[in-house]
Amino acid sequence: MRLVTFAVSACFLAIVASQGIVYNSWICTSFSIGATTPTDVKNKYKTMIANLNKDTTLKAQKARATTFLNKNWKLIGTIFDKDVLAQTITRSTGMIESRWKITTYLKELLAKLKAKLAAAKFTEIKNMLWAKDKTNGNNAYYFYDEWKEDLLAAVYPGRGEENGNHEDRGRI
Repeated sequence: MRLVTFAVSACFLAIVASQGIVYNSWICTSFSIGATTPTDVKNKYKTMIANLNKDTTLKAQKARATTFLNKNWKLIGTIFDKDVLAQTITRSTGMIESRWKITTYLKELLAKLKAKLAAAKFTEIKNMLWAKDKTNGNNAYYFYDEWKEDLLAAVYPGRGEENGNHEDRGRI
């Protein structure tokens, strides 16, 4: 049993590392990147986000974000002094940590679903989740409830609120 637990944990770590952060997500505002930010800094930001998604630990992601801000804060245009820089670093690393926790939860949930669903149905549900995630700028608060409803409709077709059966709702 310990070997199985170890193997599952190792696979889970590889899966959890990539958060799929998109450069124009709600995290963007935590870096103070906006319409007035110069194009070359936006390009550096996009590169940083791509590299952030390759990092395998939360600590590495926070370090990458902090380094980016420390190197580019004067160029961003909305960070005027070291106090604002410190606040921006705290805010952006907090957002990254929040994203890490959310994606960890969603990936754990998908892992549980994978064991219970046919491969095609699982792939449909997984793709639906990550499509909603990307469409909603990585903000699970906007799409999670809707995704749960879609998930339940996909897993239990013909069951749900429309026929008065609520027993499966809220278990996710």
